Amino acid sequence: MFARFCEIVLKRTMLAQRLHGRLSKISRAEMTCLRKLRDDELRFAKMLCRRGVPYLEAHVHELLVRMSETRLIYGNGTLIGSLAYYSYAGFLGMPLKMDRSMVHDIDVIIDPKAAGKGLKPVDIAYILGCDEDELEIPRKIPTSFQTVEGIIIDFLSTSQGMSRKAIPLPGVRRAGACPIRFHYDYLVACPVRTVLLSERGGIAVQVPAPARYALHKLVSAADRSPEKVAGSRKDLRHAAELSVLLASRDPKQLRRAWRACCQHGGKWAGLLYKAALRLPEKARTALKTAVHV
Repeated sequence: MFARFCEIVLKRTMLAQRLHGRLSKISRAEMTCLRKLRDDELRFAKMLCRRGVPYLEAHVHELLVRMSETRLIYGNGTLIGSLAYYSYAGFLGMPLKMDRSMVHDIDVIIDPKAAGKGLKPVDIAYILGCDEDELEIPRKIPTSFQTVEGIIIDFLSTSQGMSRKAIPLPGVRRAGACPIRFHYDYLVACPVRTVLLSERGGIAVQVPAPARYALHKLVSAADRSPEKVAGSRKDLRHAAELSVLLASRDPKQLRRAWRACCQHGGKWAGLLYKAALRLPEKARTALKTAVHV
């Protein structure tokens, strides 16, 4: 059922992206097709919610749909963090429980090579769901925003050389992405496309490959400062749950991701081994067996 739901949402999103970038009027046939896809999407969404698949609240849904249809999280950027983790519930068939109160921040890695060609530019106010006049933008291009509901959105980009200057968001005015280090290029090198669920439908998203997400969380857990205990525990929990599942379903993916991670240098390899020792015994054994270490 989830596969069919994904198919409908992805088709509806692709159509919406094409219509969003068009300057001419939408035809009656296109509107009929879009309405039919939307009705089917909503019907499947309600069934999946009743079956216990983790779903998002309405205000988060509306925000993410705007980001998806303008290609920020489906095409030109990759959604990371907890929302990416929750997207694996349907993608991998994981029995996850979503703490919706914890969905208060959205992190996106923008492809520095992405172009706004074919997009009808929108203002960042449209993404945030407010009027342009209500949003004061400083002279320096901002990369972090907060919605009226309190959701924080951070736009990031893989570091390009030594420059720390924000790069413009493709197709979005008055906003940029902040170049960062910590080898996020490893995390988003092989993204996958899937769907997040809410009671109002689905959101097409691009997220990191599950194995790379799991191992990046291990590195993050080991690299966090001692006072960030809660963040480290969450990183380890996400890494553990994904490692156990992938070790049984797709150990080759986990093994390839491990090798690629170790190729980032001795520091990363050291952090990886250090964090792996902190995993619960079941996850530690599964990971060890899968990657042959």
